[in-house]
Amino acid sequence: AVRDKLLFEEFAPDPAELTGFVESDGYVAMEAEHYARAVEGRGVRWLRIPQLGRTLSAMTPVPVTFPGVSPGGDGPRLEYRMHLFDGGEVTVHAFLSPTLDYDDTGALRYAVSIDDGTPEVVNVIRDTSLAAWEEAVAHNIRIGTSRHTVDGPGPHVVKFWAVDPGVVLQKLVVETGELKPSYLGPSESFYRPAR
Repeated sequence: AVRDKLLFEEFAPDPAELTGFVESDGYVAMEAEHYARAVEGRGVRWLRIPQLGRTLSAMTPVPVTFPGVSPGGDGPRLEYRMHLFDGGEVTVHAFLSPTLDYDDTGALRYAVSIDDGTPEVVNVIRDTSLAAWEEAVAHNIRIGTSRHTVDGPGPHVVKFWAVDPGVVLQKLVVETGELKPSYLGPSESFYRPAR
């Protein structure tokens, strides 16, 4: 307990300068609509869908007919600011609305990076069976997972990259410790929007 208190005091953000989310209890949970920056480009823009999803709303790249894009550079993305108290390996869970592979490509992909890291592409339709689709619809969620390395404590930016059309983001959860199981995922972390 004393070590945790000292660690918090050493790496605690200055409340006057803080924007974004703050790690607590081994995670940072961010609702999709609470991004710090939405970057459009390559014919793709971002659309907020109110009250879609299990906890607040959703964000999706549009138009739904855009050809797939490669993540990175000036590509379309949502950026989320967060403050971590330690560095090392983290796991990013993307909570997505269930969507069919309506382009029949066998994939529904997005990518995630942290800070200037290389985007990691994730395909959330690895199982194309009817049973997998029924389970996703029954729970109103598909969860994609990626692993990343964070340089150290302090401010960081999680980037959610558009790759394929049809991806509908409900929530991002950055797991820094042991994430306790829950049906809806953890509650949103302390958050202060940009001024």
